[in-house]
Amino acid sequence: VDPEIWTKFSWRAQQIAARTHEPDLCYIFRAFARADWFDQNLLTTYLGRLHRRLHSFHLPDVAVLLEAFANPRFRQSAYLQKTLLQ
Repeated sequence: VDPEIWTKFSWRAQQIAARTHEPDLCYIFRAFARADWFDQNLLTTYLGRLHRRLHSFHLPDVAVLLEAFANPRFRQSAYLQKTLLQ
């Protein structure tokens, strides 16, 4: 993982989060989880946005989000529970 690239990617992902919808929202979140690139600001931004958009998710979107939650650093029990109940 190249820190320079992921730092820039994280910054840009936070900028566009408010305009991003599913499934892209889930794919971006999963990319960070897979790379294990933890940024508290990104996590907070994306968990909030995912929570607000959860009502619009389809099964494939939920599956991608669950893949991201496989990384314990990206899994928050309240959000995991809400996703599973979706």
